[in-house]
Amino acid sequence: MGSDLTEVQQTDARVSAASKMWHALIHEEMLLTNRISRQAQGSVYRACVISVLLDSTASWAMRAATYQRLRNFHRKCVRMLNHTTKKNRIPATTLANDLGHCTIDA
Repeated sequence: MGSDLTEVQQTDARVSAASKMWHALIHEEMLLTNRISRQAQGSVYRACVISVLLDSTASWAMRAATYQRLRNFHRKCVRMLNHTTKKNRIPATTLANDLGHCTIDA
């Protein structure tokens, strides 16, 4: 149980840090703007947000619930970058490809 709690805490911290980076980039108008191409936004998102979200995840085995939490955050960001919602029924993988193949999968 202790290791489960630690993984949950680590995931919460990772999502929180990525969320802070996401909001900082929006505030600086690096994302969600028409002045920068979607490909460039995808590059900034990969370099700044995904790198924080996945920091050191390659060094430990991830539980399905942890992966789902990280994936949900990523999908939410990708939808926002594409100015769309789940209601549009466009798969997140398609939207990620529009940004230059932004993915959290290996």
